[in-house]
Amino acid sequence: MIKYNIKYEALGEIRMGSPYNGANVILDGEFIPDMSELTFQDKGIVSNDGFTCYLIQWDMIDNNPGYKIWKIDAKDRKISKSKHIDGCCDDINLNDSGVTVKTWKWDSSKKCENVSETEISFS
Repeated sequence: MIKYNIKYEALGEIRMGSPYNGANVILDGEFIPDMSELTFQDKGIVSNDGFTCYLIQWDMIDNNPGYKIWKIDAKDRKISKSKHIDGCCDDINLNDSGVTVKTWKWDSSKKCENVSETEISFS
């Protein structure tokens, strides 16, 4: 089996002045799904064995940033996706208990930034 390798072709800022980028994913591996019509963030992670990768798909709703995490499993040839998460993915980590993300979000009611960490589940 071919282990995953993730590269990105940057498209630019997701919004003018944003530190978060949109990108096309260039994925090498055993099982490559069609991602041609979607925009991803330029962050991702590959499991220690190299046969599962996690990508961050932009999922804007009503011009508000959000994302979903894709889990692509080469062994089972399967794609699983998380639920929609409001905000921008600041970081993604893989540990013994699963995948966690750090999410940056603007709280317009309080006029302040909010950063939270969430464990991800997949459908």
